[in-house]
Amino acid sequence: TGRVTFMTRLRLTQNDPLEVTRQLYRQAVSLKSPRDLQPLLAFFTRFRRHSVFNTALIHVQRPAATLLASAVQWARLEREVTNGAPPVIVLAPFGPVQFLFDEIDTTGRALTDGERTALLAPGPAPRANWDQSVAGAMTLGVAVEAGQISAPEKWTLTRHEDQGRVRGEGRYISWELLVDGSLSADERFLRLTHELGHIYCGHLGRHPNGVWRSRRDLNAVELQVEAELVSSLVCARAGRAGPALDTLQKFMQTNGINSLDLGAVISAADLVESRSAAGKSRSRPQKPGDPLPGQMAMFQ
Repeated sequence: TGRVTFMTRLRLTQNDPLEVTRQLYRQAVSLKSPRDLQPLLAFFTRFRRHSVFNTALIHVQRPAATLLASAVQWARLEREVTNGAPPVIVLAPFGPVQFLFDEIDTTGRALTDGERTALLAPGPAPRANWDQSVAGAMTLGVAVEAGQISAPEKWTLTRHEDQGRVRGEGRYISWELLVDGSLSADERFLRLTHELGHIYCGHLGRHPNGVWRSRRDLNAVELQVEAELVSSLVCARAGRAGPALDTLQKFMQTNGINSLDLGAVISAADLVESRSAAGKSRSRPQKPGDPLPGQMAMFQ
């Protein structure tokens, strides 16, 4: 069989599609400055049609991307991919990778406004909502309850009590999470995504199946930054009011957080909004030996 060459604008050392994707991911998970947060969040919001993980791959390959579609999709829109145009490599739903091409690498008739909107639309449902995220959490061993919080105070990034708790140990470990039921729907979702961010980032220990690793060695500031960034990503992509970005940036600058490993954040946000995780089971938690949910499994 002939050897396939993957053409991207990055230096890659492998021709295996999954290994190429791994290399791209490793290049995608570094945040070099708090100032990078705003353009990064805008990019992840623009491409909310794609999973968080695939959007990270898109960003590292084509940070100036406008509209992306496969060659077949462009052909249906009466546009042809330019010969030799480098593809954007993402994971495919049913098999290892998919090649996408930016509009600037195609020629043909002009797109209508409706066609442009369709190429960016996330689908009939938002990327994440309360019921979906709670159901997905249950499959991973996280029980969420909207109940009464004792003596709740005004929540701020610097002054609040995180509500996630660990139960059990070893292969029987699980988590419980209480969200203030007196809050509005938007505020409850905001707290949910922050608290799930802590759990999925490994701040409360590893998952027994290795869905996420333990990252208890972070300091208190780093823990809050990661959880709040998970919330920012998920809320923005769901079209909901999220944390104030300027507050998060100032918090990072004040505390000397000038860089951030985005790997755990991307993985956690992918789990919060993962339809594949939520669809596995709505009746029982994840058990040892079950396949890992979401697209991040191949990188754990």
